[in-house]
Amino acid sequence: MDKKTVETLFGKALAPRGFKKKGTTWYREAQGLLQVVNLQKSSWGASFYVNLAFVPEGMSVEGMPRPKEYQCPIRIRLTSAYPDKKALIERLLRYEDVEMSDEQRTAGIEGMFHDMVLPFMDRLQTVDDLKRAIEGGTFHNASVILVARKHLGLPPP
Repeated sequence: MDKKTVETLFGKALAPRGFKKKGTTWYREAQGLLQVVNLQKSSWGASFYVNLAFVPEGMSVEGMPRPKEYQCPIRIRLTSAYPDKKALIERLLRYEDVEMSDEQRTAGIEGMFHDMVLPFMDRLQTVDDLKRAIEGGTFHNASVILVARKHLGLPPP
């Protein structure tokens, strides 16, 4: 499978849910926050990472209204959001791995969106959802910058 096909699969999953594409990043305006799904090419080989990010309304972030994923104040890799599925996610995103057929990879990536990416983003549709997730430990292995915690009225970690 080539990287363009992987990108196309992302668009097919995200566009019907209201995400708009810019490069290899998809954006969706939710109630009081911007949601970001980013497909990042690995520097170390033929694989990708899936990055999920959020910008609460009212935060000053470079690049708004469509900041780069790394500019977002709240960020998590899909493998950190689902550590028990890390091996599966990594295998699906090694797009030149010939041990998996294109059909298997396509079905796996579609399942990854259905079972992981979309439910994760759908659970975090409001600022209150995001605050509860941070307080509840969902972002334990993530990047939540101090200014974002302060903006949300959360104590430092």
